Amino acid sequence: MRKILLPILLIGLLLFTACGTALPQEVSPAPMFAVEDLQGNAVEFTQGQALVINFWASWCPSCRRMMPAWQTVFDELGDSNVRMMSVNVGESRDRAMQFINNAGHSFPIYFDLLQEAAQAFALTHFPTTVFINANGEVLHRHIGTLNETMLRLHIDDLRMD
Repeated sequence: MRKILLPILLIGLLLFTACGTALPQEVSPAPMFAVEDLQGNAVEFTQGQALVINFWASWCPSCRRMMPAWQTVFDELGDSNVRMMSVNVGESRDRAMQFINNAGHSFPIYFDLLQEAAQAFALTHFPTTVFINANGEVLHRHIGTLNETMLRLHIDDLRMD
């Protein structure tokens, strides 16, 4: 009985600890990267302004679901001290813009045609949203869809930092 009980207790303790402990978000320097704007001009990352980057692709259902929330928060921010960059990864400009125009979105789109920015951030899934403070530090990294409330909360963290 003891031989069975001890492993069960250890596994239970391990699961309880893993599920019940919130590990702090580790702040790390944002990698340097460049993307292209609609005209094909390079846009490089520079410190000094808080930045929210949403990496997406038009074929990604979760990305499509997130776009309305992104548009709403983008409209709310206006000319704030937080810049929002919607970065399409690995697709042609035509394909990405067709999706954006058909959906009626008006936020600026940037392109990571060669997936260099995606590699710099070690992306594994779409969408991935990265929140960078004005000091150039990644405060949050979220894989998957974010709703308006979560976007606002993470953006508020950037403003307080």
